[in-house]
Amino acid sequence: MTLSRLFTNLLPYVKQYKLLVVGTLLLTFIGSLTAQVNAWVLRYTVDEVNGLVEENKELRLMDTDNDYHNSYR
Repeated sequence: MTLSRLFTNLLPYVKQYKLLVVGTLLLTFIGSLTAQVNAWVLRYTVDEVNGLVEENKELRLMDTDNDYHNSYR
């Protein structure tokens, strides 16, 4: 059985669920996009940390109690 013949045979059963099929494909597409964004953010983070390590700089958390940071709020 060819692929086109398979889809032709399935079409009558799937027609009543057209909205669910479209919704599923849309959510699958959105999920794949978010996976790519996650990889992009991770790449950026690793590159920044690697640059700081190569420059022998420290990784510090921001001090929120510091008057310098509070003066710009």
